[in-house]
Amino acid sequence: MKIAFYSPLISGRGGVETVLTNLIHGLERQGDLCRLYVLGGSPHKAWLQNIPWSLEIGGPSQPRPVRLFSYMFQSVRYLRSWKPDVIVCCDTTTVRMARWSLRVAGIKGVPVVCWLHCSYRFLRMQNEVARADANFCICRERADEVRELLLRTGDEATAEKPVFIVYSGTSEGANPAIKRAAIPTFVFAGRVQYAQGKRIQDLIEAAALLTGDFRIKLLGDGYEEEKQKIRERSRELGIEHKIQWLGWQKNAWDMVGEASAMVLPSDAEGFSMVTIEALSRGLPAIIADFGGIATEAVLPGKTGWIFPIADVPALAAILQSILDDSSILPDADTIRNFARRFSTEQMVTNFTESVQNIIAAKAIAER
Repeated sequence: MKIAFYSPLISGRGGVETVLTNLIHGLERQGDLCRLYVLGGSPHKAWLQNIPWSLEIGGPSQPRPVRLFSYMFQSVRYLRSWKPDVIVCCDTTTVRMARWSLRVAGIKGVPVVCWLHCSYRFLRMQNEVARADANFCICRERADEVRELLLRTGDEATAEKPVFIVYSGTSEGANPAIKRAAIPTFVFAGRVQYAQGKRIQDLIEAAALLTGDFRIKLLGDGYEEEKQKIRERSRELGIEHKIQWLGWQKNAWDMVGEASAMVLPSDAEGFSMVTIEALSRGLPAIIADFGGIATEAVLPGKTGWIFPIADVPALAAILQSILDDSSILPDADTIRNFARRFSTEQMVTNFTESVQNIIAAKAIAER
């Protein structure tokens, strides 16, 4: 198959980039041809070097009319020269651009798939979800949201458009399990944010309630003012010496060393690749109940624990139970076996089967 991926402006250091890279490599290995178009570019471009074929079109510094014209002109040009079998769009704006480009190019029979990595409710042009030929969803909760949106249109044909669950996949399962730390050690991985978003504040506040020896490792980067808030608060609480700053790392989990569990206090996540990556490396995940993949990947006592968002005492209770008795940590091999359902190989299989069904249905509908 010839598969075109349309992405909006993307940072170059997030989970979506990892998913796209893993998926495209998996598809290419089985003989498919993939092209990635980044409409708006990517500030951190190193990840694009790992994509067999990619093109950045336009950028945020351009005036909006110029930028949109550039998107359309280049998109139409490449569609005519390399007609794909399907276009997979990573947000609602690119769904619209793909539909318009096919129309301007005079190309029929190419399905447009909407593959969102967060809830559509956070995006502009929400109706584009219903205008796509099909939707890929990263978890059951997102799939239920999309089905509800399709039903609300009141159009029978739209309501019957296919919705597939394609879990984001990681290749971390091919790497060795992270060794369990002798001293309880909790790892945060992701964008460094003190309060809103990742809510590292909750981890710091919970840690201050603990009795016994422990360590915290912060893996990731963010604005300096956010990091300064964490330093100041941990200093006020007397736990600054417990925190190790690992910064942003290309091969993040290889830099963790020893650890006991991953902690993610976020108030919202699209999918949470770091949760899947941690499980794939044998680390139990202690995460806030932010929805999405949370209840599908984290089974209390078996692969980790879930606590209510912003509930510091609840988080502290989980951490303290590990300090009191580290034997309650789930077995690393058991966690890794469970996480195989979120592997890159499984993602490629689910993606391929779903795309083949969509292409076949589109061909039948247009006969």
